[in-house]
Amino acid sequence: MCARHVCKSGRANQQGRVPATEVLIGTVAMRNQIRLNELHLMKSYMEMGKDQGMHSLEQSLSQLPKKGEITADAARSVVSDLKVR
Repeated sequence: MCARHVCKSGRANQQGRVPATEVLIGTVAMRNQIRLNELHLMKSYMEMGKDQGMHSLEQSLSQLPKKGEITADAARSVVSDLKVR
């Protein structure tokens, strides 16, 4: 699991930060992808592994604005920051 902390919506009752998370579970399929050095497939496996508790950072960032936790602009800033690195 990893997390990026994103500023909350900015409303008076919503100050601080909220974690945008990414969860990878070491399933047999995931371990095989790592063993075969097919790391480019891991994100697809994470997105398909929702029933096993996995999700990507992008999936988390798309859900947080829908829940009212962060603004869409805050989510976009994290994604663009990741693309720059």
